[in-house]
Parts: sequence; structure tokens; C-alpha cells
Amino acid sequence: MVINEQNEKQNSQQATPDPIKKSMPGWLVSSIVVAGVIILGLAGWGIYLLVESGPDSVTCIDQCGDNVCQDELCQKEDCSCSETIKACPEDCEVKDNKIIYAVTDVDPAKHRIFAYNESSNKAEELTYGYELVRLDESFAQKRGLLLLKKDNRFFEYDISSQTIKEVPLRELKDEGDTFEEIGSVNLDISGDNVLIRIDYFDKNSPEYQPGMLGPQPVSYTEYRYNFDTQEIEESNIIRTSGVNGIFTSWYWDSGKDLVYSYYHGEGPGCTAPVTIYNLKTDEFRTQEGFDEEVGFYCPSFNNDFSRLILVPKSGLGKEGVFSVYDTENINEPILSIDLNETIESKPENWYPYSITWSNDNKRIYLAQDKDIYEVDLEKRKSRLVYKNEDSFTDYHNFVAISDDDKYLYINNITGEEDKFGWPGGDSSNLTRINLETGTEKVLTQYNTISLIVLGVYR
Repeated sequence: MVINEQNEKQNSQQATPDPIKKSMPGWLVSSIVVAGVIILGLAGWGIYLLVESGPDSVTCIDQCGDNVCQDELCQKEDCSCSETIKACPEDCEVKDNKIIYAVTDVDPAKHRIFAYNESSNKAEELTYGYELVRLDESFAQKRGLLLLKKDNRFFEYDISSQTIKEVPLRELKDEGDTFEEIGSVNLDISGDNVLIRIDYFDKNSPEYQPGMLGPQPVSYTEYRYNFDTQEIEESNIIRTSGVNGIFTSWYWDSGKDLVYSYYHGEGPGCTAPVTIYNLKTDEFRTQEGFDEEVGFYCPSFNNDFSRLILVPKSGLGKEGVFSVYDTENINEPILSIDLNETIESKPENWYPYSITWSNDNKRIYLAQDKDIYEVDLEKRKSRLVYKNEDSFTDYHNFVAISDDDKYLYINNITGEEDKFGWPGGDSSNLTRINLETGTEKVLTQYNTISLIVLGVYR
């Protein structure tokens, strides 16, 4: 009996309902839980908005849509709101630009070619084991092709498809003391063709003797290769236009049948006038009144070669004067600009070793020491767009501009100049400069100063 009474007592205790549960129906508990989730969600969203908008959320001016990504926080009244790729993709979205650059070596066969993709923020080596035929003429930017050689054979590399195709060049001779090599290539301005020069060497000839420039060919043969038809044929453009000199720089326009050339000498500047040769009429147009004692710094042509800039060496120094010519008339400038009259903050001396044209041909970007100036040719106004305080900047050879004219791509070298004014650092930074804001972004870095920007391809 005692056991039965204890069991009944336990059963009765277990059956007694919880007073809390009795007072709170299930639907009410569910409602409280849902409400709590909503409150926490709203609080989190508020914190997110506060972080995203930053301190400029009340006082800033919304300028989304002006084609400039405002990536700095507004900390005063009436400045632009900071923008992100999520908040303003039309201004901040980075285009799928591929910056093509070379990390060079004393041995050209050891040049390494890379493409930095801005959409993925990654650099990829493109042509391991192949050699660029010529640094300044091996990137066919309009077609996205690199011109390469390996084992004395000629190739084209498609950057988009990452495929290599051999150009049907004839087999080159190798008979011991006499042999042939791929000499140089010159891209057609239109981007449709390339001229390939095959050099013939004779080790027993006077031309082959070692010298400052190394062994020189006894003769050469030139070929014209069309990228579309993939046909190759012998040509005489180089020979006819007389541009086969060692120090001659020249450009060929197959659409207009013109060859633009100048002789740049062994030092800075040009020691002969600019010449334009018409392949159809066999006529030369040469810059008149050229003073060899004065000379010009070598010309800077725009993208379609309709304009060129000449800077007289006598008027450079503290004067900062340059002239723009139409290539239809290279003797009368269409305008002359004195940079000292158009800009307040200016260097002590002007050195126009690097002039980059905008794609719309309305502006140029002039690199001076560590700074970059924009010159509006139509308005004749200039401004400082970038000032580098921390590193030596190598502008002297290759500077690339994006096809929307928003960014410049340069090599910033970490370190100080040596006593000769050359970069003395130990690393290179592929750097993007926003031409509207002057802000910079380091894209990638290498432990060498020998980085050369070849161009931009999309």
C-alpha cells in the first residue's frame, strides 16, 4: 500500500501543469520570438548603414553618376559622399582592363610578360619561355596580340584566348659563319599588319665585329604579315622609305600609305627633322628650318598620328614651351603652349621624356620627375594631377592610359635616386592613378626596378 500511494503521489506531481506555460500560450511565445528576430535585424541593418555611409552620411553631396568614384570619406560640409562599388557601381565598377607589362632582364630571352586583370586583382604570366621580338613594338594593343619569338621562329599570342600560333615565316638559314635571325618588327598603325625584318649576318664581315651596338647585319629581307588573312609576302617598305638606320624610329600606316620617321641620335633628343614619306606617290615631306644646334626632343604622336608634339631643346629648360602640329603640315604649328603661363605649381625645369595622349586627343599627360601634369590642349590650361612624395617614378619610357581616359598606369619605384638621377630602389610597383582625383592604387609589386608598362587591353 505504501508503494502504491507513493506512485500515485509522483504521478499526480508529474501531471500538474507548469504555471508559466499555463499563463503563456504557444502563439504568444512564437510572437515574442519573431518580434525579437525583427528587432535584432533592424538593429543590424542600422549598424551596417552607419558603417557603410560613414561620417559623411548627413552633410555630403551625392554625386553618383559623374563618372568619378569618390573613394574618400567626406569630413567637411559640402563635399562629395564617399562611394563604393555597391552604392554606386556606375562610378566605382572597375572595368575588365588587363594591364600588359614586362619584367625585364639584361638577357632579352629572360623577359617575363604579365597581364594584371583589374576585375580579379590578379597578375598572370603570359608567355613563359618565349621572348618579345621588341619591347616597344611587340604588343598589338588593338588586337590584343603579343608578338613573340623562340628558337628563331615567329609567333603571335592571343591574350584573350591564351593561344599561341606560329606565323608562317620561311625557315631561316644557319650555315655556321653565315646565318639569319629575326631582327625587328614594326606594327602597322591601323593594327592590321606587321613588318618583319630578317637580318643576314656574316661572322667574317666588318659589320659583325663587336662594338658598342654589337654585331650588325650585312643585309636584310623584310616581310609583310596580315593578321586577318594570315598571309605573308616580301615587302620593300623599309628599304624604299630609307628607315633602316640604327638610330631611326619610324611608324607605318597601311591605311594612308605613309611612313613617319625621325633620327633620334645616341643621346636625348633628335638630330634630324621629322619626315613623312608617301608610299604611293614616292614623295617625302620633311620638317623645314631644322636647326641641328637647337634640335628637338623626339616627337610624341597621338593615337591616329594626326597630331604630333615637338619640344625645342633650346626652349625647354625654364621656358616649358611646346608646339602641336598637324601631320598634314609639319612646318606650321596649329598651337603653341607655354606651360609656365598655364600652371601655378610647376617644376624648375621641364623634361618631356614622357608625353601620353588621351584617347580623345584633347589632353596630354606630361611626366615631370615625380609628378604628372594634365594639359588641356583646347582650353590651354594645365593642372597638377599627381604628386609622388614617397618614391622614384619611372615615367621615361612607357606609360599606359585606359581607353576611357580615367586612369594612368605607371611604374613607381620604391627608393631614392642615385647620384646620376637614376632610380636606385629595389622594387617596382605597378600603380594606377585616378586622373580625376589624383589618388593612386598599387596593383602589384616586384623586387626589381625593371618593370615596363606596355599597354592596356580589354
